[in-house]
Amino acid sequence: MQYTSKSNQEYYEIRGNSEMTKACERVVHQCAKISLPVEVSPFAMPGKITTRCYGKPEISLRECKNVCHFIITQKVCIEFPIKFGALTETKKVHFECEKPDVKEVK
Repeated sequence: MQYTSKSNQEYYEIRGNSEMTKACERVVHQCAKISLPVEVSPFAMPGKITTRCYGKPEISLRECKNVCHFIITQKVCIEFPIKFGALTETKKVHFECEKPDVKEVK
């Protein structure tokens, strides 16, 4: 099939075998809205908790008669790792067509 175009591009001559046909050209645009539902579930998971002493303990003597009373104060460092994240899941795609639009080719 051979295509020859006129200078104003209003129509094309389409030659097949020995026939000649005039045809006009149009472009059809189809727009659509596509939606993808996404489900996000956040999480926080604690890890193994560890405690470490640092520095020297402070000892405060209260009273000492028949029984001794004192207070021990110790600085500690508590580590608790936490993993933060989110799980995602996609649902079925939703597709909504808009009305097709026809335009002339210039």
